[in-house]
Amino acid sequence: MILYEKTMEDAIVKNPEKYIEKGLHLIKRQYRIGSYIFDLLFEDRHGAKLIVELQRGTLDRNHTYKILDYYDEYKSQNPDQFVELMIIANKITRERRERLFSYGIAFKEIPESEFPENKTEKSDESILDSVKKHEKKMDKLEKQDSNEKKSNKEALQKKRRELAEKHIKDKVQKEIFLTKANLFTQWANYIAALILTKEGKIEFTASDIKDKLKVILGNLYNEPGARESGLLTADIEINSNHHKGFPSIKRTNNGYKFVGFPINTNLD
Repeated sequence: MILYEKTMEDAIVKNPEKYIEKGLHLIKRQYRIGSYIFDLLFEDRHGAKLIVELQRGTLDRNHTYKILDYYDEYKSQNPDQFVELMIIANKITRERRERLFSYGIAFKEIPESEFPENKTEKSDESILDSVKKHEKKMDKLEKQDSNEKKSNKEALQKKRRELAEKHIKDKVQKEIFLTKANLFTQWANYIAALILTKEGKIEFTASDIKDKLKVILGNLYNEPGARESGLLTADIEINSNHHKGFPSIKRTNNGYKFVGFPINTNLD
């Protein structure tokens, strides 16, 4: 049997007590908030909201982090609500479990066998054939994206240099920005946070970062090289274990604030 994510969603909506916990009331499926859409929004018996993101198969990096964007956007529009997060996948590796735990995200690993069979008139062979065709198409697209990413890398680096010259006055910070903080997540979050701060926005959300990058990067924001880079604002905050030595923001009650690269960063 091939499990579809919609089948998982249908089952959980029908019986949240079985798959999650007692006392949950469904508010909406495919809930839209800002530019995001997440799978399920529940309310518990105490009035707290629960954002649930589903993934068929093994939990990947994208699903691990994008729920944080949902949280930031939801809280920015509903600051007085208490919100919890949960990810449900058929399999969750130890690494992903540790990462979710570090961010305070609840998770449940529910095997495919725990969900009902898909209601479909297609035979298993027909479904497998469709899956193979889809995988072949995706392989082709991935190769195409790889070529596009290579050609856009130079344009992104040129834009990076332009932004540094225009906005970073401190020589040490500029050197780190241009020569050390080479991951898109590191330098893109930094420059967007710096500009927001200069514009008077002392505290900001991950959505504010993305909106600012869409402005300063233009079409490059949605091009290969940036689009699939995993722009994880939470990764480059000071208390994160994943900034790889180049944090530049600090978490606050209302989101984040810019603090710049650590002054003791090794430039050798």
